[in-house]
Amino acid sequence: MLTNFRNAVAPSTTRRRPMSMAAPLVALALLLGLSACMGADQIGTLGLVRHDRAAHNVRSISLDTAYAAQAQAHAQAMANGGRLYHSPLHLAPGECSKGENVGEAGTVTQVEHLFMNSPPHRANILNPQYDHVAIGVVRQGGRAWVVQLFIGSC
Repeated sequence: MLTNFRNAVAPSTTRRRPMSMAAPLVALALLLGLSACMGADQIGTLGLVRHDRAAHNVRSISLDTAYAAQAQAHAQAMANGGRLYHSPLHLAPGECSKGENVGEAGTVTQVEHLFMNSPPHRANILNPQYDHVAIGVVRQGGRAWVVQLFIGSC
């Protein structure tokens, strides 16, 4: 991906870029930096959630890095125990709502498909009140264990 990014960017010149060009480049740089902290499965799951929301005319959702370690730890605990279960959800200051999807299948795409075919899981993914999501994914025993923790800011 980084190679494609470099090929797509024009060589720098001595003149300054207009501010309108700076914002997309900063956003892309942040995404690439964030990608270094996330695995391919987490990035893929975020893309699937965003795709499902867009397909149903629900605003996009931002990645919540504050809860990323919690979501990842929960996915790891489920994989280690070989069973699905929800974590207790508590609202922190500035949060009005939370929801959680947990699932496992052969791939993250299969998990997302299962979520979208389950009314309660689908409701979490498509809930317009949720504006952030933390994602945890663990591959173990030929399975992808997925946690999607949704947060609605006040």
